[in-house]
Parts: sequence; structure tokens; C-alpha cells
Amino acid sequence: MKTTLTFLVSLLLGGYTSLDASSNTVKTFEYDFISDNSDIGDIKQIYIVEDDKLFIVTHSHLKYSSWQGSIDFEESSIEEYKNHSLLIKSEYFNIDYDEEVLYYTKFQKNKNNYSALIFTKDEIDKKDITNFISFKNSTLKVEYKNLHKIKIETSSLKKLADNNISINNFHTTNNLFPLYYKKHKITKRLKTLSLLDSEINEVAIFDKGFVELKIKNKTFITRHLKIIPENQKPSEIWIADEKSNLPYIVRYKGSDEDGDYELILKGD
Repeated sequence: MKTTLTFLVSLLLGGYTSLDASSNTVKTFEYDFISDNSDIGDIKQIYIVEDDKLFIVTHSHLKYSSWQGSIDFEESSIEEYKNHSLLIKSEYFNIDYDEEVLYYTKFQKNKNNYSALIFTKDEIDKKDITNFISFKNSTLKVEYKNLHKIKIETSSLKKLADNNISINNFHTTNNLFPLYYKKHKITKRLKTLSLLDSEINEVAIFDKGFVELKIKNKTFITRHLKIIPENQKPSEIWIADEKSNLPYIVRYKGSDEDGDYELILKGD
């Protein structure tokens, strides 16, 4: 379920209100995470357009318990783009309160490559939690001019990876997938893409065509896609696509080792 949440969070773009990418805009969108017919978490995404810069800030918290066990997992991330498409920098901070472990991942563009740093720490303490909360609160303030100044103290963390990734190793990021899909006009044939979030994921995409979808008394004309990740069960996604605006996800449905789940756009 935790892997699922990370993948879902990084697929989201947009929300109930569509955005014009040419304007200076700050919008916040929220989703319900449904598992076993229960709402077990929320995802908030802030979409910031400022001239040629684009920031996508995401925060999620998944928390539930059952006879099988419990999960208390929180994630915050920020991505910065140039010309609304080219990834410049991204940071992902995950903390698992049950397992008492954290992960911090950072990508930074350098010419034709990205430096990729991954850190972790077992047996987290109060200082680590404070560090995470500080990062989360800084991103949620949506003061875009200060977002690039956010610093994470990594001296107490264990470095898992320090790699260079070619800009040609992936097609787009998970967050920009709906926009990439629209721009490249992928047909109904099966298409394989490499998507970047905290790592590169290979996914196969099958376009099932247009379908009318009703969410919270609002009807959407959506593009219905089937997504087949490597070594994971297939999932389905419904993307609202209005002609002059950015596309956005309305519903996401899938399953994992813990059962079926859905991500559904909140109403006004």
C-alpha cells in the first residue's frame, strides 16, 4: 500500500478546476484515498504557475489500522519545471511512523544529466520528524519564490545512491504524464513510457477511449487509460481533458497486495 501511495501521488496533476498554463496561477486540489470502502487518507496538491516556471507541491497522509496491521505513512514533495515541461529539480521526503524509517530523494538537473541522491534512516527520532514537518510546512506555504531555498539536513542520513541519470532515460515525470499524453497524442495502441518520480518506472499505456464519468454530482468527459507497471498489477485512470487547459486526473483505480483502492477527486 505504501508503494501504491507513492506511485499515485506522483501521477496526480490538476484537479476540479482546470488551469491555463500561460497565466500566473496558484491552485489547490484534493483527493480521497479509498480502500476497502473506507476513506483512509487524503492527498493535497498545489499547482503553481509563475511565468515560465511551474512548481508542483504534493502532500499525502495515509493512516489506517486493521487486524492485518496498521499504516501511518506521510509524504511531501516538490518539483520545479522550466517552460512548464522541463524538470529542473525535485525532492521527495517520505516518513513511515510505524516502521520508524524515512527516505529522502533529490534530483537536480546539470546540463544533459540529473544528479540523483537517495538517503534513508532507520529508527527515526524527534529531530527527523521535526525536519520532515519543516519541509512539509515550507512547501505548503506556496510562496514559490522561497521554494528553491528549502534545505534538508542530510548529515545524519545514510546515502543509498549517488547517480547520474541521462535526460534521455525517461520520457516525462509522473506528475506531467497527463500533459505529456495530451501533447503527444498517443493513439489506442499499446505504448510503453518511462516515468520519473523518486525513481524511473516503466509502464505500458493502453487507451480505452472517451467515457462519461460522474464524480460528486459533476459529470466529466474523460479519457480512460489502462496503466500496466512493471512487476505490479494493472490500474485504470480517468483524465479530464478540456481543449485549452491542462488535463487532470479525476479518478484512479487499482489493486495491490492489500486489496483494491481508489483515488477520487474531492468535490467543491
